[in-house]
Formats: sequence, C-alpha cells, structure tokens
Amino acid sequence: MKITAFKRFQPKHFEYRPLYYDERKEELDQIKQQYENPEEAQKIEAIRERIQRRWNIHRNHKNKTKSSNPRLVLYLIIIMAFVYVLFFSELF
Repeated sequence: MKITAFKRFQPKHFEYRPLYYDERKEELDQIKQQYENPEEAQKIEAIRERIQRRWNIHRNHKNKTKSSNPRLVLYLIIIMAFVYVLFFSELF
C-alpha cells in the first residue's frame, strides 16, 4: 500500500449517448396511442390545445405591450410640448 501526502484525482468519465429525434416514429406512436387508449389520447390533445391557447394569449399580450410603448412616447412628447409652450413661450 502506498501512502502519499497528496491525493491524485482521477479524471471523471463522461458517457454521452446521443439522442435522435425520429419524427415518423413519434407520429406512429401517437397514432398507436390514439387507437389503444382513445380517452387518454383525448386528454393529451386537450392539454396540448390548452397550452397552445396560453402561448397564443401570452404572444398577443407581448404584441400589445410592444405597440403601446410608441404610443406612450408620443403622449410624453405631446405633454412636453404643451408644458414648453405653457411655460417658455410668450403666447400666454
């Protein structure tokens, strides 16, 4: 047995198993599942539709906020112009 003051660490082993996505196989599994368990397939479809609706709502909300920002800038410019005319011009 060897006694040393410093322990040498062994390099860690890395096991990489690549995953491949086969679209055709995925579709076939989905079709099989629909015919084996129609109630389960309907539940899964309902969940997918609900998620899709939520994503669409979120996407629409993002678009609304993006369109409201230029409007806010326009309002601020109009207010600043009014304040400038009110305080710094000799019209009033």
